[in-house]
Amino acid sequence: MSAAPAFTGVRGVLFDLDGTLIDSRRDLATAVNLLRADYHLAPLSVETVTSFIGDGARHLVRRALSDTSADIDQAVPRFKHHYAAHMTDDTCCYPGTHDTLAALHAAGLRCAVI
Repeated sequence: MSAAPAFTGVRGVLFDLDGTLIDSRRDLATAVNLLRADYHLAPLSVETVTSFIGDGARHLVRRALSDTSADIDQAVPRFKHHYAAHMTDDTCCYPGTHDTLAALHAAGLRCAVI
């Protein structure tokens, strides 16, 4: 590993977790497809579910059930239940995440996930 870069004036770095440090697309797709199975719907591809990600769980569920008349207020807790049960099955750090965090730490920067 090369020397840590100079971060003049920077005291810390804030990260978003999902989609920045970790790739959770497969586990989100699993939760979406278990939710869809609850409503007797066909599963969606990981690519399709990935296109629905953004703006939080409620919007993901709304997009995933857009072809139904399902009550979103009832579906969101079901989705969260499925995701809680499978959120670490396939989720992993993106390549380079560990090295980047180590370099920031070595440079004396504080890091936080928000």
